[in-house]
Amino acid sequence: MRVLKDNGVPRRIETRIFLPQLKDEASRIVAGFYALGWTDEAGRPSDDLPKLVGAFGDESWASTLAEIIPRAYPFLQGHDLEGMSNPQLRDEFISHVGRDAASLRNAETFFLCLASEAGLPMSEGFSQRAARGIAEAKKWMRLAELETSDEQEMKAPESAQGVRTASLSSGEIGRLASQIVDLTALLSEGDMTDREKEAVVILLSYLGRKGKREVQ
Repeated sequence: MRVLKDNGVPRRIETRIFLPQLKDEASRIVAGFYALGWTDEAGRPSDDLPKLVGAFGDESWASTLAEIIPRAYPFLQGHDLEGMSNPQLRDEFISHVGRDAASLRNAETFFLCLASEAGLPMSEGFSQRAARGIAEAKKWMRLAELETSDEQEMKAPESAQGVRTASLSSGEIGRLASQIVDLTALLSEGDMTDREKEAVVILLSYLGRKGKREVQ
């Protein structure tokens, strides 16, 4: 949503649109848009996708989601999320997909996250599951944004002698410090995977060298 909000909704939703920010996840996102009915087989956006993009980050986000969720998940309409259990939710997804796929739990959690963002009433168990999913998504987004930002800076042009043509401004130094603080805070979270921790350590190492170079 953020990529499309910043760049506009193209005539076709393709993997390349999301590659700079989402990398390996880009193709899965495009497939997900089609599965939810937000694009057709050719990648052309449905009427719902521009509505979602326009509402993203605005006060109309929750109401727009509440309007669109029933069309994206028609097989769940008529079910009470306050009274359903996890096994019952899983059974509905299995019946819809036609098989017990390993990825169904992620699909269930994504639905619960959307329902939570829309303000739909649900059981305490579902609310907790959605809260964990949203927190994990935000953590992943922070990592992806930091990685993209730093990759762009590492590719910045230098002078013919290999020396940076200009030092960082005070605002850029402040942003660098803020990134270091954010990354350090991420390391203190106990639910990070080894891969995520490794990515954070690599970014911290690069940012530390960069900051030291600018101070000298």
